[in-house]
Amino acid sequence: MRDAKVSYALCAKKELRETLRSFAFYLIGVFLFLSAFVAIFNLQSSINIENGLAYYTLLPAGILMTVLQSPQFPSLSLMNTLYAKQVANLGKKSEDVYIISFSGYFFTAFQASQVFGNILSYVILYGFDQSENANYSNMSLGNISEVDYSICGSADCQNETIVSENILNYKPVNKISLYVLISIALLLELTATLVHAFLLPNEDDFKNKSLQISQWKIKETSPIDGSHEDENVIMGEKIMEKKDDINGDMDKICETKSCIDHEEETAFLGLTEKKTESTTTGICDVAVNTAQSLIKHVADKTFLLLIPITLYNGLSMAFVFSELTRAYTSCSLGVQWVGICMAIYGLSDAVLSWMVGKYGRKFGRIQCYLFALIIECGNYIYCIFWTVGSHTLISIFALFFMFGFSDGIFQTIINVTHLDFAEDKKSASSAWNVLIVIGNALGFITSTVFCVKTRIYINLGFLIVGFVLLVISDIIHRNRKKMNSDELEMQIK
Repeated sequence: MRDAKVSYALCAKKELRETLRSFAFYLIGVFLFLSAFVAIFNLQSSINIENGLAYYTLLPAGILMTVLQSPQFPSLSLMNTLYAKQVANLGKKSEDVYIISFSGYFFTAFQASQVFGNILSYVILYGFDQSENANYSNMSLGNISEVDYSICGSADCQNETIVSENILNYKPVNKISLYVLISIALLLELTATLVHAFLLPNEDDFKNKSLQISQWKIKETSPIDGSHEDENVIMGEKIMEKKDDINGDMDKICETKSCIDHEEETAFLGLTEKKTESTTTGICDVAVNTAQSLIKHVADKTFLLLIPITLYNGLSMAFVFSELTRAYTSCSLGVQWVGICMAIYGLSDAVLSWMVGKYGRKFGRIQCYLFALIIECGNYIYCIFWTVGSHTLISIFALFFMFGFSDGIFQTIINVTHLDFAEDKKSASSAWNVLIVIGNALGFITSTVFCVKTRIYINLGFLIVGFVLLVISDIIHRNRKKMNSDELEMQIK
């Protein structure tokens, strides 16, 4: 029995180390991929400002990108959950604690990519801009003598005549800088693809590891007196003796197939499924089952009440990517400053994502939401009254920092809330992703239709209504959990 406990402890320690190393490679791939993406994406509302964001070219390109990218974020959210469950099997804390922690680490990497990708954009565009405009001595307000600042900020309505008169502030002086930036972004994308393709496990690997860990735990807790052992446990012990020598090399014990063959293990644990289920189930059946799970999830009232706040999260991101970068940064400072402003946004977002993932549960979900709500309302009020002045550079940096501050809370907590409220984590991830994308789409579409001030009022409406409904949803969820707990307790009694 003592040897079994030592065996389990060593195996668990080795498995935890391997899982965390795999998670680190996963985050590196996410970081590289998103660094390339944001470096290009955040410039779009500025460099394509002519003719209403080059509507007839960007619209089909945006649709194509959305279709190709649609599986990405549900998959990433699911990977966070799989890693969290794997560590929860090896750790002492509850699964929910690890899910919020790993989601926090993911969003930290996600926002850290904003820092790196946008610094990359800034260095390239600013460097080329200085080589073309070495005679400009005022670097804090771009080409100050040539810009009409009255149309910046909340007064921005993308008037074609005014835009054409100030076009130099929205587009890079040297097009070669864009080609260099795109080439580097493609190299980062390729590297990220190779990291994820060759260094990450698939879902079946996670299932096999979970079964293996369960086997170790059963072996550890097996009684010494064989007369009290369950017949299945005895069978498992015999299989273990055939497979491993506990006093032997621990690395062999901890290999994927060392503890027990997959078929014997699943039978031993009572988890055997129909052997041909995965091969005989048709694609149509899988699609129907997935659709049924998703419909069941979206029909739940707790999810329905989360729709406005999740849409707002997408709207707010679109506001930062389009309105803040165009109407506040490019209009007053020049497009070359977009990168450094978004890097500041990403830095504060990453720090807050990490803090929410680590300490969010201690403060409480609603308290975190309320804090972010106050910050966000202050951001929008400042945006309404902001004007170009002697401290424009500092004020814009502060504005991006505070929007990143609030988004680091919102994005992490909203994602975790969807996962926490749902029984089916896959459906929850998919539904969350769809709502974020819809919010992004609504934000980018209205960007070409409404003035910035109108966009601010729309966002504030979604934010306040979404928060109220979120509180109601949280109350329903807590009552439901309490009811289920009470029912379980009655059954046990």
